[in-house]
Amino acid sequence: MAMNEETRSALDEILRKRKDAQDAARVAAEKRKSAEDAFLGRFAQHREAVIRPTMTAFGDYLTGHDCPCEIADPKSRDGSSVAFAAITFYLFPGGRSYQHRNHDYPKLSVIAEAREQKVRLDQSTMAPGKGGQAGSIGTFPLEQITPQFLEERLVGLAREALR
Repeated sequence: MAMNEETRSALDEILRKRKDAQDAARVAAEKRKSAEDAFLGRFAQHREAVIRPTMTAFGDYLTGHDCPCEIADPKSRDGSSVAFAAITFYLFPGGRSYQHRNHDYPKLSVIAEAREQKVRLDQSTMAPGKGGQAGSIGTFPLEQITPQFLEERLVGLAREALR
């Protein structure tokens, strides 16, 4: 038995609206992905031009005063550095012990939040055998992460971790 023309027209209208909604969602997802990729690219450039050199200079100064430091680029679970764009400054106040993992020591992480087009700073002042605090210290526009801004956060980390 054939469908009547009115039913067929109603279904065609439903299916057209469904296809239009799917197409719009696909276009929006592609635009969002493109914006996220562009942000991650800007973050990677900023990490190498501003963040890493600032962390390196800060770490070199502390290391010259018997306080070893390390900079690490965490990888995502799939091993790519772009999917989880970040850089972390570790501080080893009593010297580094290989009995403990890096995440057991004081640190400041700068993490790209591509969906939000922002940078999140996470800090931990905890060290083996010592208490401390850990958590986010805020999200900021990428342009706000200047050498001076980053040095102020690193001084705050050192102040807490080197007591």
